Amino acid sequence: MDYAERMIFEKGKALLNQDVPKMLPAHNFYSLSCTTYADSYFHFNSYADNCMGVAIGIDPNFLHYGVPNDQCYKLLGYHLYFAKVLYDPEEQKQSIEQYIRNHCWAESEIDGLKDSILPDTYNAFLAVIKRPEFALEQEVRFIYRQDYGGCKTVGVPLGDEKFFSLDDFLDVVGLDATSSFDRVKKLKYGYFGNRIRKYYEFSLKPFGMTNVIKSITIGPRSRQNIDELNEYLASHNISSIKVLKSNIELRD
Repeated sequence: MDYAERMIFEKGKALLNQDVPKMLPAHNFYSLSCTTYADSYFHFNSYADNCMGVAIGIDPNFLHYGVPNDQCYKLLGYHLYFAKVLYDPEEQKQSIEQYIRNHCWAESEIDGLKDSILPDTYNAFLAVIKRPEFALEQEVRFIYRQDYGGCKTVGVPLGDEKFFSLDDFLDVVGLDATSSFDRVKKLKYGYFGNRIRKYYEFSLKPFGMTNVIKSITIGPRSRQNIDELNEYLASHNISSIKVLKSNIELRD
């Protein structure tokens, strides 16, 4: 995020003549790191126990299944969303510049918009820019943008005196209310990669497991039998998940 922040700073200085945003942007981002590659030796070898593990195929539209309608989904999408990571420096700079220019609309309106353009730019790009040397990952992030101040909408009326509450939904899936200014209660700490890190346990139950997981690809060195894995899934009423064997052939 330091790398992304420097790039946004440079464009903000050049296009808006601002050193720092006049309003505080969201700065707490948590992400689940995924990839566009379904069957990749790099990922199996690096993240799946030396190719002994599995690759889980996730439906990027699964959030639709957890909310009543598109209006609720749009509200939720401010806080939870999938985003493809940008690695190429020129693409990063062009994307930031285009975003700023699109938000300027007309030159005559720019002064009135300046206060919101730069923080919006930080919100849009801080969690989706990465150094070019990591391009082999082709990462797609499922992002939790924890912003207590930026989104004031608390819910959506559903009719018949029913109401979709954003804070209630976030509570059910294990995240924190947007209106919370007190000590964070659901944040947890774990030992990952030789250091203590913060994390949230995001629950998939409200969406239905088969709406989230669409496939399981067994790693090229895994000894797992496909038929037995299918039987296991069926025993948990999730037999619609497609089980595949990696096409990667490795020498002994």
